[in-house]
Amino acid sequence: LDDLLRLVERQVFSVRPGSAASVKRLSEMVFIEIMNISIEEGNRDGAIFQAFSDPQIGQSLALIHDDPAAKWSVEILANHVGMSRSRFAERFNRLVGTGPMSYVSDWRLQKALSLLDETQLDVKQVAHKVGYQSKASFTRAFSAKHGHSPMKYRRRSDAGTRA
Repeated sequence: LDDLLRLVERQVFSVRPGSAASVKRLSEMVFIEIMNISIEEGNRDGAIFQAFSDPQIGQSLALIHDDPAAKWSVEILANHVGMSRSRFAERFNRLVGTGPMSYVSDWRLQKALSLLDETQLDVKQVAHKVGYQSKASFTRAFSAKHGHSPMKYRRRSDAGTRA
């Protein structure tokens, strides 16, 4: 998995022909590998499948996925699914493997990658669409997660597509 992730990272910022197609295919392989690891570690269906099939946690994941720009908090998500804040946070963490707000942040940044790849929206518009109040806060979060600013990501991605 580590090798696959390093390869994905190299391809994301590559200017070589076909790098965008490689990233899409490698992402599928990463997903399959994560599912295999989860199954091998004793979770027959994979933890994320359990999370999505849990009535309350699955509903909260659907809410996050449907509207990543919403002003989510643990309390708001817990209220939407009819759970106490502490019970929701504990179950979410146990089933998903990360806290609710960390998941929200990761999902927003994943959606941002798609928007940067698939649209001509400027960085400020992407930031707003995925729930960041400012371009600066989005750029900080994106850079911390991906090691590059959104503009640098887009330039490299565009160069790889043109090549």
